Amino acid sequence: MKTTVSTLKRNSIIVVLFFLSISVLKAQEYSQALSSMNVTEAQKIQSLVEELQPSLYVKQASIEQFGDQSSRVVFCEISSLERLYELNQEYQTVEIIRISVSNPSELSYSMDFKNLESFASLKYIYIVFQYDVCGGLSQSCIAGYANAMIQNISPKVKLLYKLDIVE
Repeated sequence: MKTTVSTLKRNSIIVVLFFLSISVLKAQEYSQALSSMNVTEAQKIQSLVEELQPSLYVKQASIEQFGDQSSRVVFCEISSLERLYELNQEYQTVEIIRISVSNPSELSYSMDFKNLESFASLKYIYIVFQYDVCGGLSQSCIAGYANAMIQNISPKVKLLYKLDIVE
């Protein structure tokens, strides 16, 4: 009987750790994610992140469009995340949402993926941390912060992050 109880406890702990590891592994560091993708997908996301694309800039007071074609990228101030919940036809073609986090007070912001109803083409959410969030230029804690910021993310959307401190 004692052996059965200890086996049950051990198995329960293993199951809990398994589910915790799944939730922690949602967010991927940008360059590591690129190396694990097929070439076509890696080139596509590099193009979205690193090249000039038709874009929307979402701010608290306005949404500005740049480029003549339908927007593929949204740059969003973290304090304006709720603007992404608005029904907006301009969001329909967006493939990536880029969010910048520039100081510790912004870590408290979060976005509920279920409320992004207008983003029919969304494939990526890319969070750029612009300060030394973990200390010592370590990236050990960033995946946890990224996962906490984006709630109820679809398995079809990749959550990526990058530490990018501009001196």
